[in-house]
Amino acid sequence: MVKLFSRKFIILILLPLFLISYPVLAEETKGKVTLIIGQARLYEGKNLNPSGEFLKSSLKNYRLWSNLRIRQQIKQGDIISVAAKSRIDIVFQNERLRLNGPTLSQVKTLSETKVTERVFFFFKRQRPKRVSKFKLFFGRVIAKVSKLRRKDIHNLETPTAVMGVYGTSYLARTNSAGQGDLSVVSGQMQVRLHSDPDKSYSIFAGNQLKLFSSRDKPLEIKP
Repeated sequence: MVKLFSRKFIILILLPLFLISYPVLAEETKGKVTLIIGQARLYEGKNLNPSGEFLKSSLKNYRLWSNLRIRQQIKQGDIISVAAKSRIDIVFQNERLRLNGPTLSQVKTLSETKVTERVFFFFKRQRPKRVSKFKLFFGRVIAKVSKLRRKDIHNLETPTAVMGVYGTSYLARTNSAGQGDLSVVSGQMQVRLHSDPDKSYSIFAGNQLKLFSSRDKPLEIKP
């Protein structure tokens, strides 16, 4: 009886050692182009300068741009230019994006990391943490983001604000000066202005946010 009890005790002690997970380096994920109507071009992220920033002068560096193709993979750092009266659809792990031209956008971050969650007392499990960050220099994007798990991130950056998403469908438009609007179809978004990053604004389904370049009136929220 004592021997049987000791065996069970040893199993309970050793079992967590097999369940403990260790952090894994973030892996880059990819998107895929599923629709192209009109003309769209790609500037690969590997051609960016060492800082990773896209310079306006690169728009005229035609030899580094290539025509976008159906089923082409979209990677972290890639710049996408959609011509006027054109549109493309891109599918990622957590979201579907439609870019309506004229639009210039960048995939800033696409990564997946294994994170450890505590399930019950000392029992743990691993699950993927997915991070997607996009930058809209100008143009229009329609997005449908699946319900994100805890710690997952989907951000959209414009010249005037950064918008965080919580299982949301939304439409965002902006010009190069940062004037534009955001319409939330479903879910919720948190918006932080570059000019006042310590303050956030909640935008709920059915609401519209208008962004202005003026410091006196940076934004307006309409039901």
